[in-house]
Amino acid sequence: MDNKELKDTVILFCDALKKFGKTKVLKTIQNINNQNISDKTIEITEFIIDLSCYAYGVNKNELYRPKISFDATVVRDLCIALMFEHTNTTNKEIAQLFLIKSPSAISHSKRRISEKNPKIKQDLVFIERFDLLGGKVLEFKATL
Repeated sequence: MDNKELKDTVILFCDALKKFGKTKVLKTIQNINNQNISDKTIEITEFIIDLSCYAYGVNKNELYRPKISFDATVVRDLCIALMFEHTNTTNKEIAQLFLIKSPSAISHSKRRISEKNPKIKQDLVFIERFDLLGGKVLEFKATL
């Protein structure tokens, strides 16, 4: 791709952002990246993301930033745990869903999740929400 072509692509991208908004553009990019994931799995993962963001009061767009807040990290970890529990997605596919460059970041998230200690209040809240939301995901999957 030469400089002119790159510049034209960036201009088109900026136009799309203005016309459709950041959320729709990011969703479209995710869909392009996730063509190998089934529609049912995408519906389940979107439900998990929406539900987790609602449970913690975090804006969904925060999960897709390169540097995210602590709360968004907790929500993303919850999403990842629920996705592994309720879908057949791989580290690479989950990384693509969150626009993360390296699937190893998903492995780090899984490590943080496995180290949760119910004796620590903050971890107990996470575990309780995981269990509660897991039940809601099962109910949602039953409707598909």
